[in-house]
Amino acid sequence: EALDNDEVGGKPVVQCHASEDVMFSGSYSRGFKSGKFVMEFLHTDDTPFPQRPLDPETLDAFEVGMKSTLANHSLLVNAAVFYYIWKDQQVFNVGVQGPEFFNLPESHLKGAEVETNWVPAQGWVLSLDLGWLDTELTDVTGIDFDLGQGDFQKGHELPLSPDLTATAA
Repeated sequence: EALDNDEVGGKPVVQCHASEDVMFSGSYSRGFKSGKFVMEFLHTDDTPFPQRPLDPETLDAFEVGMKSTLANHSLLVNAAVFYYIWKDQQVFNVGVQGPEFFNLPESHLKGAEVETNWVPAQGWVLSLDLGWLDTELTDVTGIDFDLGQGDFQKGHELPLSPDLTATAA
């Protein structure tokens, strides 16, 4: 069986400079990961796990942001809000039938990020970064393991996706 991978990626960006120190931008990007045949050691003729192809995964990302250098260039503030549509995400799960790779049909992610760096005096840099993320599995059609046992149920969050992140230094 042959794999058909004809996805196209790219990123157009529109920028608007409100002043010398403040820029707004908007972008749309599309990325993809090639499909593949699962050839890992668990999936052979001698094991009970299915050997099936994975479709290409795609991510459509919409982002609006602002970058600025303020307070006589001593304060950097960047902020962005985003919305992602993730289709056919290639995931690994240890389900009731054992380990398997499969395509997760569709998820939506939305969030916001703020990054700040402040130089209050020579030799000092203070930074604070905050992030908010909301994820939802919007389509789990065709997933063939017991949905009551797995992390991949419609309406659930994507596994390993924190709601809030923060970094200070």
